[in-house]
Amino acid sequence: MPTLKLIGTPVFSEAVLPPGGTTVGTRRVFSEDLREENSNQVVGQHSGTCTLVREPGWWLCHSGWTLNNVGPGAGKTGTLVAGALFDFAAGQPPFMVAIFGGTGDFDTIRGEIAAKPIPSTNDWGYTLEYTP
Repeated sequence: MPTLKLIGTPVFSEAVLPPGGTTVGTRRVFSEDLREENSNQVVGQHSGTCTLVREPGWWLCHSGWTLNNVGPGAGKTGTLVAGALFDFAAGQPPFMVAIFGGTGDFDTIRGEIAAKPIPSTNDWGYTLEYTP
């Protein structure tokens, strides 16, 4: 099963709608630049939203990934769509995210993404394991 290891660096502070919101329906919006872990080359972006769907900490998250020339050899280019329901109040990283599908070189992709914060940074580490 192919694996990609990426690092996401936020391009803005996470937006919370409504500002300061903590009740069901609160949305968090995020966007990151993506780099390959080994080469540190920028290879795309990852953006999405999470909505609080049940208190105290159940969030439904959806995201899109744009990837350019990632992976060994010539690399792959395309987009991914992924999402999951997380219990951020009780859960511990890594948080597992389902890959729903993709376009371009990822048009038949299925798999999952392990997401975890990188200590002492604002970055997140992502390990994508997939079937092409």
